[in-house]
This record gives sequence, C-alpha cells and structure tokens, in this order.
Amino acid sequence: MTKLTGREDVGVIIGRFQVPELHEAHIQLINAVKDSHDKVIIFIGLSPLRNTRRNPLDFNARKRLIQERYPDIEIYYVENNRSDEIWSKNLDREISRWLKPHQTVVLYGSRDSFISSYHGKFPTRELEAKTFISGTEIRRRIANNYTPTKEFRAGVISSAFSKYPTAYTTVDVAVINFSK
Repeated sequence: MTKLTGREDVGVIIGRFQVPELHEAHIQLINAVKDSHDKVIIFIGLSPLRNTRRNPLDFNARKRLIQERYPDIEIYYVENNRSDEIWSKNLDREISRWLKPHQTVVLYGSRDSFISSYHGKFPTRELEAKTFISGTEIRRRIANNYTPTKEFRAGVISSAFSKYPTAYTTVDVAVINFSK
C-alpha cells in the first residue's frame, strides 16, 4: 500500500456490487470514503460474460442500485481483463479521464478487493469492514428462496434475453468390434 500524505481530493471505490441492494458493508465503505473526500467516484467491474452466477447484474442495474442511495456519486465502469497490468492501466486511464488536473486521488477497497491485483499509479487504501457480508452468499440465498412476483417474473424474462447464445458441446462415440 502506498503511503498517503494529507487529504486527497477524490476517493475512488472499485467494486462489483452484484447484490439486489446495498448491504451494510457497502454502506459503511461508501460513507467512510464520503466522509474523507470532497468527491467520490465508484468504478464497477464489468465482466465480458453476462448473466452468470458470479455476475448476474449488468452495469446499469448496479449503477441504479448505488444511485438510489447515493445520487451525488459519479459511477463508471472498468472492463475486467485477465492481465492485472492491463486492467490497472485501463483503470488509471479511466480515473484520469474524470479528474481535474490538480486533483489528488486514493483508491479504496475492502476484504478480497482489487488492491492486491492493482499495479497502477494511484495510492490505495484498504478499509477494514466492521461487518462481513458475502455477496456470493446473498445470491445463493436468493436463488433458493424467492417469491415469484410479477416483477420477479419480468426479471427472469429479461435475464433470459440478456444471455449470450450458448453452445453445448457433446461427443458421440460408437464402439464397433469388427473382429467377430
């Protein structure tokens, strides 16, 4: 982690936010950054694969999720990349795009965040969550317990239309014994 000096102008949060509503750990993180900076920007990771168990929500759904509670926060996306170096370079470019020339920045993450994979030019700070909540566990519970309301059914239909076409590979084998 880079040592920080003074109060940076902009706090940047990098996250996935793959849950139906912000949970207490998200709220604590965002509030802590808002309390420490004049401006807050959130970058949401954007997977190339849509509508998967790990990434069920698209960018617009997650942006709206955050803006419902924090309408004053700017929200952008950064595309995922297998290479940490390329991802870091892309993130730095996107952050710089939204800054004024004189502004200073610090990037925030929490447990299991981007920090260990980030190799960019901005300093990072890990905030220790007071509350531990697993987005994976939230998604699992939703999959096992839901009320099939009109809105739920509309969401399922939308989800079906958001998936990429899937090809299922198979192997057909025939064993023939010609020795008889």
